[in-house]
Amino acid sequence: MATSYPAVAPNQTPNPDAVLKGVEILGRVDDAHRKILNRDAIAFLALLHRSFNKTRLALLERRQ
Repeated sequence: MATSYPAVAPNQTPNPDAVLKGVEILGRVDDAHRKILNRDAIAFLALLHRSFNKTRLALLERRQ
């Protein structure tokens, strides 16, 4: 089943709560990690992943 993520206009700042929906961090996160991986940083990473993962996977496939 495909998940629909909120669309963001190029000059619009996305709502971090909407972007973080469905994001799960599986690894250990200690205090040092929390300083870097705050809510906004994780939302940014989620947007990058959702925007470019298809291209990233295609490029990796081409390397084979």
